[in-house]
Amino acid sequence: MARFLVTGATSGLGLEMARRLVADGQGVWLHARSEASGAAALEGTGAERAFFADLADLDQVRACVDQVASAGG
Repeated sequence: MARFLVTGATSGLGLEMARRLVADGQGVWLHARSEASGAAALEGTGAERAFFADLADLDQVRACVDQVASAGG
């Protein structure tokens, strides 16, 4: 099974992509700007977990990359 990290997974194409990947039996991790939107996306997609960062903030991006790497991604 592959694992996908879907950015922009809280709405639009990212959310639909996450839903379809989960439905296809793939491992899915989500990226969201906030915990609130990430929690809603997790519930709505059945993804395994979510990571949070504002992609306009490089410090947050670096921290998110470290978290994903530590989680085995």
